[in-house]
Formats: sequence, C-alpha cells, structure tokens
Amino acid sequence: MRDTDFEVSYFGIEILRDNLLTKILGEEGEGILYWAGKQLAREYPLATIEEIIEFFKKASWGNLIFYKQSKKRMIVYLDGDIVKTRMKKYETANFSLESGFIAQQIEQQKGQIAESMIEIMPKKTTVIFRVLWDDETIIEN
Repeated sequence: MRDTDFEVSYFGIEILRDNLLTKILGEEGEGILYWAGKQLAREYPLATIEEIIEFFKKASWGNLIFYKQSKKRMIVYLDGDIVKTRMKKYETANFSLESGFIAQQIEQQKGQIAESMIEIMPKKTTVIFRVLWDDETIIEN
C-alpha cells in the first residue's frame, strides 16, 4: 500500500463519489462501482484482514470492523464520521465500491470465489457487508 502524509477532506470525496460519479454513472452506478472496487483490490492486494482495515482508514472510506465469520461467510461493518456524513447528506449514498473491494480481497485471501451484499442501516449510520464465498471452488492465482 502506498503511504501518504496528508488527510483527504470529506469535500473531495463528496464531489467525486456522491455527486459527480452518481450523475455520470446513473442507473449502472452500483454495478460499475462494485466492479471498480474489485479492480482496485486486484491492484492493491492485501494479505490480512488487518491490512484491509488499515486500507479503509488510509483511503478515508471509514472504520471497518470484521464482526463475525463462519465457514462460508462473514459479516463486516463500516461506520465512522465519513460514513455518517455521506448517509445524512445523500440518501442515495452508494457503498458498492467498498463492497466490491472487500469481496475481492476476501476472494484473493481465501482463494475462493467471493461476493459481498450491502445492507445500509441509516438510523445507525452503519453499512453492513455480508460476504459469502464458495468453499468448494478453489481459484488458482
């Protein structure tokens, strides 16, 4: 991961993620951003859950909490000031980029096909990602 010595302002993220991209991508936005998140994960492969958490902090995507894991799935929470601000300002705040990124990182770490589903909890200003993988299909890297 590339380190930076500065913080990203919310305004920079807002004008790109919740304003410009929403308008440019339109109805296809969720799918495109999910794919883009998977592509970013391929470009920034991370070996551990801790590295994913740190990436989210550095990318100013929010605080990631790996809540629960079983044999074929895990539950991940995303919260923090930026998530809260995005949800309160934009009812349609989209977290597909983060969802795709998490799915691809887990896929790469486990070597099994993984997908992530999003549940937005506006009252708690939290996003829940339910990551599922196929433990019978092994991906060769």
